[in-house]
Amino acid sequence: MSENKTPLDGVAGEGVSGGGVVGVDAAEDVSSAKGPLWLPPEQRDAIAAAIGGAPDVHDRSDSGFDASAEDNVVDTHSPDVDVYDAAEVEETADVTVEVTAVSLAGGAVEDGSGYGDDPLRDTLLQLGYLTEEQVARVRAHGASRDLEFDQAALELGYITPDDLDRAREVFITSLAQRNIARRPISDEVVVVSDPRGVRAEAIRLLRTQVIAQHIKAGRRGLAVVSPVPGVGCSNLVANLAAALSQVGIKTLLVDANLRDPRQHELFGLDRDAPGLSSYLTMQVNRPERVVQANILPSLAVITAGPAVSRPQELLSARRFRDGVNMLLREYDLVLFDTPPANTSADVLTIGSAASYVIMVARRDQSFFKDVSTLVEQLQSSRCQLIGSVLNEF
Repeated sequence: MSENKTPLDGVAGEGVSGGGVVGVDAAEDVSSAKGPLWLPPEQRDAIAAAIGGAPDVHDRSDSGFDASAEDNVVDTHSPDVDVYDAAEVEETADVTVEVTAVSLAGGAVEDGSGYGDDPLRDTLLQLGYLTEEQVARVRAHGASRDLEFDQAALELGYITPDDLDRAREVFITSLAQRNIARRPISDEVVVVSDPRGVRAEAIRLLRTQVIAQHIKAGRRGLAVVSPVPGVGCSNLVANLAAALSQVGIKTLLVDANLRDPRQHELFGLDRDAPGLSSYLTMQVNRPERVVQANILPSLAVITAGPAVSRPQELLSARRFRDGVNMLLREYDLVLFDTPPANTSADVLTIGSAASYVIMVARRDQSFFKDVSTLVEQLQSSRCQLIGSVLNEF
């Protein structure tokens, strides 16, 4: 043992001990859903380059339409192009999606267009929050003021923030349940597998402190960090997320450990399914489209996703922070699992995006010098340390 390192002393009893919680309210950034009905310019240009012209959005299924035929291409800027009403355009959305998928195969960004050009708008229609006529007005208003669809609908007063939240919840749930194979939740999630045990009771004590001193203060982001491997950080954050969901708190757990992820194992999910890395590498264009909802009632999970070669660069990009801001708006609390601080600088980036952190150390194993060094690094990165946990499991 190094002379300048002293293991953290053990404490009487079993379980985890939480530190005090201090800090200011976390700011909430407004997010928006995907916008207009027509194809984005970059997709239209890519399709035009692939098939020799702009994609034909007219439904020719009754006349032997062939997406690969040159005579099916129309110039959408020509004054001779027919004008169709909103209902007819709606019916041809599937044709547009199919042409996009064929033309951009191998190089396209998967943005969820396979489910419709604007699934959130479709959900608002299905729930009865908007009519076809209102949709047309919202699109026109959004185009004139350069607003996304949901922002334009709110500005016109057609929907309320509660309507929008409900529509997003329905959309996320339905998307996450498509072709998702799930295995049983691991026994390591003791609040589910052994709810009467000592460990589960210790987690519930930590849950009480987080609710009273963090969530009630209006804070929505919380990263769980550790100075070194082997302290049980991933296990603790998984159990804390499950425990919070059990009392009805709408919780999202994000596995931001892109180097050695574990949350997919704990919750019985596919390691290579779309996850955080899929969003950061632009394979998916919005973070809610990699959310796997209803893992437990009130609990959703974003796994780390397929392995990537440059996790630090991806997490440091503005795209990660923008995605976090969108997610913070949708959930009561967003928890982040992180890699050990002594193996990478990822923890500082993630903690800065979440704004608040809890530190985990292991009894009789973690060194005081490692803990104090991480505290200094967090402070220099403007991360608010709200408490600490001394883990002995």
